[in-house]
Amino acid sequence: MSFVLTYMSGSSRRRSLAPPGTRLSPGGVPPADNTGNESAAQQIVREWELHVEVNKQYYSPCYLWTLAARKAAAYTEKAHDNFNQRSRVYCYLKAKYGAVPDTNEGLGDLKKAATDWFKEPASANAGPPGKQRKRIWADQAAELAKQAAEGPADEMQF
Repeated sequence: MSFVLTYMSGSSRRRSLAPPGTRLSPGGVPPADNTGNESAAQQIVREWELHVEVNKQYYSPCYLWTLAARKAAAYTEKAHDNFNQRSRVYCYLKAKYGAVPDTNEGLGDLKKAATDWFKEPASANAGPPGKQRKRIWADQAAELAKQAAEGPADEMQF
């Protein structure tokens, strides 16, 4: 099934269903299970660019979830790891598809593909390993998502 979200940049219609300001979901990003109307890949893109939905509650898009905000929300180490893994997957999806991905791969397959993509010798994404690299992925994902979220009016097909 597909649906269309219409973006109306600079108008009274908002792109995101999240409340104004920055609001993080309790516990971090929700599972991405290829359930409902969107694939795991589509969910990740939506969460980074539009809003996060948990139990029919809407939260700020992930590009607004700074490390300081996640720490203030008392996220567990696992929640920080999930966020950082999703940031790498989001960067991979944007590099591979450019827009909303047309794939039904599960989250595990997407994580593996993102890891393989990062390891490619010609990858411009190669960089320092470890925690420093995790922060770089989150920063890179936030920048990409912010550009997409604040870009010109367009339609996003899911």
